[in-house]
Order: sequence, then structure tokens, then C-alpha cells
Amino acid sequence: NPPPRAAPPARPRPGPPPPPRPPGGGGGGPPPGRPGAPPPAGPAAAALLDRLAFLAPEPIPLGSDPAVGPPRFGVRLGDTATAALAVRKIVTLGLARHADNALQMHRLVHALLREKLPSDERGVVHHAAEELLATIALGDPDTPESWPEYGLVVPHVRELLSSAAALPGTQLDAEAFRTLVLKVQRYLYFSGQSRSAVDICRMTRESWTDRLGPDHPDTLHSGYNLASNLFELGEYARAREVDQDVWDRRRRTLGRDHQDTIRSAHQLAADLCDLGDFAGARALDEEGWKHRRRLLGEHHPDTLQSAHYLGSDLYELGELERARDINEEVWRRRRQVLGRDHPDTLHSAHHLASDLCDLGRLERALEMQRWVLGQRRQFLGEDHPDTLRSTHYLAITLHRMADYPQARALNEDVWNRRRQLNGDNHPDTLRSAYSFADDLCALQDYTRARELHHDTWERRCRVLGEDHPDTLRSARALAEVPLPP
Repeated sequence: NPPPRAAPPARPRPGPPPPPRPPGGGGGGPPPGRPGAPPPAGPAAAALLDRLAFLAPEPIPLGSDPAVGPPRFGVRLGDTATAALAVRKIVTLGLARHADNALQMHRLVHALLREKLPSDERGVVHHAAEELLATIALGDPDTPESWPEYGLVVPHVRELLSSAAALPGTQLDAEAFRTLVLKVQRYLYFSGQSRSAVDICRMTRESWTDRLGPDHPDTLHSGYNLASNLFELGEYARAREVDQDVWDRRRRTLGRDHQDTIRSAHQLAADLCDLGDFAGARALDEEGWKHRRRLLGEHHPDTLQSAHYLGSDLYELGELERARDINEEVWRRRRQVLGRDHPDTLHSAHHLASDLCDLGRLERALEMQRWVLGQRRQFLGEDHPDTLRSTHYLAITLHRMADYPQARALNEDVWNRRRQLNGDNHPDTLRSAYSFADDLCALQDYTRARELHHDTWERRCRVLGEDHPDTLRSARALAEVPLPP
């Protein structure tokens, strides 16, 4: 039961380097009371209130990016030189509260302000609200340290995307806001929130296709991210459809050697791999690896990513020795280039441990899997998809070492977590069900093992198809469960 492919979304266009965090703010005025019409505020405060009315009525982090230049609309959120007086005025009037370096408007004020705004001004103010939100300085969406602030921004991004559809006429999103949206999509993917990400990616892709065109780089980025998250939800056929469209468009508009085109080829290969077309996946991944070696060199992180994908394909095709050699070399180079604890380095260690397990190097595989699992638990938490993958493959190694009780305990826990997070029909849930049934069989609980293998086989027939390698594996396992005397 080989490890699944992990295909990260493409990075959004790089923005300016993040500035130092603005100083935090404590309390800042009385909590808002129940308003009627909002009391009058100064021009800057009134303009800020109008823009805040288009965001969600949730806390807004008061960060800003001084590298974006002077404020276009007179106020930049969190910039003490231009916004402090406006924020103080709003808080003093009881229209919002300021605590923990975040601003939250009273919900009734929020509703009243949006309703009173003339329809012919809404497009301009909505655009200004997008630019306002984009001034919040956020860190790297790939790293858990940045996730709390991204979590605060998500409701506001969702609100702006939703409200844009109701605006009169053609409304173009602010460019800085589009960059923020792509970073939020990436954060949701890496933090394991693919269900939320799919909603935002679909909304964005549809909107940007209409407003920017289907071949615009941001539209294609959003489509790529949509497919990444569909893949994580086990919707491989739908992910393949979106990835094929994005890859075709990127080849036509950017050329085969562009890094975004190569990323799309690798992600399409991931879809093919989990749909059972291992040879097709290998052809795409090998081509991408050769392109990157020629364009970027052997040691570039993107070249190492391509080699990692190729190693996974060889594993699926049964070329375990070659897969092990590639994954070990990629793991060594990633430790040198990226560091021992980088997520990509952990991916390589995880896949190398799976190779070693299948080659019978069980003690070394067990040592690596325990270390990777410890790192992922520490940085990602118990229920993150990568943590659950590590726990699952640790259990498989323990099973191979005949430690069936411990394997069963781990597999049953992961199975229950995956059922709760993803449902009974997700391919990862079915992988756990298969392994758990194997443990039950090894412990001679044949009745329950047969029931679970049969249920898993039926679900795989519906979800993956009768001829998928995982479905056939379930059929063989079911046939091998001893019958009761």
C-alpha cells in the first residue's frame, strides 16, 4: 500500500520582503454599544469605516507593509503614520473595538454602513477595501508560524470574493488583493484545510476567468491550487480535469520550459498516479526532471522536487531499488539545501522510509518514520494529513515487523481520524481501513477482517473503479482471509 503523492500548489508571485511586525496594541477604548446610525467621524475615519464594511465583521489584524508605497486612499490599515488617528476615532466613538493588535467593527454598524453606501460608489469602495486588506503584512504561507494571522484574514478574503459578484458592472480585483488570495489558498492547502480551500479556489477561478480571462496567470494559479486541494480530498478525476486544462493553457501561453508549465505537468502526473496510470505519471515526471536539470541545475530545490516525484513513480512501478537510490539522494541534498526540518526534506524522509520498509530494511525504516512523525506532530498537529500519513506508514512497518497489536492501535486511530475528517469514502480513509483489516487478520480476528476488507473493496469499486490497483489489492486481500472452520 504505497505512500500517496504530495503535490504542493505553485507559489504565488513573490511580493516585497515582509517588514518587521508592527507593535501590538492593547485594549483601546470601550466595547461598542448598540448603535443606531453611526455617529459622525472625521474624513479619514469615515473612509476607513466604509472600507471595513466590505470586510467580514470579524477581527482584522492591524499589520501593514511599508514597501507598498504611500497610501492611495489616505489611510493604510495598521500604519501608525496614517491610520492610528482614524482607528482611535472609530474606537472612541464605540464603533469598533481594538484589542490584541486587531480591530473588530460592531456587527450592526457593519450592516448599517454597507447598506447606506450608494450603489454607484460600491465598486470604488470595494476595490479600496481589497487594497486595504492587502496591506496586511503576512509571513510565508507554508510555515506554521504564519498560520494564525492567515486564519484571521481568511473570512475577509471570502467576504470580498463573495460580495464582488453583487457589484454592478465589471469590477476588476486589485492586483495586490489577488496576490493575497493566492497566498491564502496556499496557506489553506499547507495547513490541511483543503475543503475550505476548494470553496475559495472555485469562487476565485470562476470570477477571474470572467474578469481576467481563462489564460491570465492568476486565473491559472487559482486553477492549479483548486486541483491541488481536490487531489487532497481524493477527487482525483476532477483534479485531473482541472490540471489538464491548466497544463494545456500554460504550454500554449508560457511554453514547455516555463517553471509554471513544469509544475502543472508534475501535478497532472500526481493525478495519473493515484488514478493508477503509473507509466503516464512517470513519463511526465521524467520529462519535468530533465527540463529542470537543464534549466536550473542538479541542486535547485525545484529539480529536487522533480526527482522526488520520479522516485515515487518508480516505487509505484515496482522499481524499488532505483526509487530508493533517488529518494536517498534527494533526501541528502534537501538536508544540505533546505535544512533537516524543512517540509520537503520530511517528505523525502517519509518516502525513503517507505522504500526501505518494502526492501526489508525495517529497523532503519522504523527509525526514520518515528523521527518524521515526531517532527510532523510538533509542527503540524495530530490531525494534519501529513501527520496521519506518517502514522499510517509507521503502522505498516510495525505490521511487517510482526508487532501486530501496536500496528492495529495506530491504524485504528488513524482510520477513525480520517473518517471524521474526510468521510468513509476518501481514498486515504480506505487506505487506513485496508491496513487495519490486515492487522485484524494477523491477530486472527477473521470475521471482522473479512467484513472490513469487503466494505473497503466495495467502496473502492465505487470511488476508484473496479480495475484500479487499490481495488484489485482489496479483492486479493479479501480472498486471502481464512474462512471460519
